[in-house]
Amino acid sequence: MRKIIYILSIFNVYFFSFSQQNELEYKNKNTISNQVEKKEVEPVQDETTEFFDNNRLNQAFESAKSEFSLQYKLLQTQTSKKSFDQKEREVLDKQLAVMALTGKSTFEYNFYSYLAGNYDTDKFDYLEKAAFLSPGNSEVWEEMLGYYYIMNNELKAQTYLKLLKQKEVYDRSLIDYAKDVLKSVENGVLLTHGERDTYPLLIANEELGLDVEIINIDFLTSDTYRQSLREKDYVLPEGQFINTVYVNMFLNLNSDKKIHVAMTLPKDYLSSLNEKLATKGLTYRFNEEVSYKVNQKIWNSLDKVILKKESRLAQSLSANYIPLLKFLYEAEKNEELKKNYKEQVKVILKGINREDQLNTLLDSEK
Repeated sequence: MRKIIYILSIFNVYFFSFSQQNELEYKNKNTISNQVEKKEVEPVQDETTEFFDNNRLNQAFESAKSEFSLQYKLLQTQTSKKSFDQKEREVLDKQLAVMALTGKSTFEYNFYSYLAGNYDTDKFDYLEKAAFLSPGNSEVWEEMLGYYYIMNNELKAQTYLKLLKQKEVYDRSLIDYAKDVLKSVENGVLLTHGERDTYPLLIANEELGLDVEIINIDFLTSDTYRQSLREKDYVLPEGQFINTVYVNMFLNLNSDKKIHVAMTLPKDYLSSLNEKLATKGLTYRFNEEVSYKVNQKIWNSLDKVILKKESRLAQSLSANYIPLLKFLYEAEKNEELKKNYKEQVKVILKGINREDQLNTLLDSEK
């Protein structure tokens, strides 16, 4: 199998690190009961007092909302696991408890309550209420699509997939790139990461009329999704904490399923599989050698629309064509074709300001 760590260390285009911030502390106010002659006296509330109480509750709600959003984003950027540990759940639940004091009927409380479940289908009522409160919210559409995909409800899933496509939620470059990824898989299975990675692939799958099975490692946190995979004759590891170890075991247990791994998975997942991954088009084929003939055929079949675009996103995505070009360059005997592959790599590197890496990249050890 080909070594891929060097390339991964240079071209990792999807993930950004967020600086850790301290958890906000909310202190409960103690109420003091004044007693006169052993009889409780009802506190006197005037309009001014009520205004300030409501104002404090509203401020607490806004602070909790902001903190939940921050902490959830931090969890989504983790590159070695998908499950939330107990402490992480407690942080999210703490913010929801504060929001619940005044905001149980709000969009944010219901939407965040569903997100905190991490694809727990038993929490769908929260998502359904959020969708009622904000029917035009594209983030809600994404979560709805994810829910119905997990539930194997193709009709409902298609409804939200069409909405996302019609409203052009995803940059066309993502869909153009996804088409070339799917052409690399043919009739196999593709392991993906994240909604923004997976949903453009679903759109492209439909546009191409292909039937590539897509498994999203984020959805593996759902009991319902794992059971669905078992019913499709996949073997799942014991336990339910989804991380690099779990994904590694899943691939090994299902090595007969023709599984391809998306190049957009975080480096932590890919590096743990390094010895068992081989470049196949714009994917990595798990536990199977790939011939020059197969990769040359794939290269010739790709649309390569991305390589003709000059947007920042398109140029970043173009970096994922380099492993395939490197494979072809190293295996090619025809000097003219070899030169063409090298020139294509040079153009891509120039677009991402890495032109100085050309010789090191192509002349590095296999």
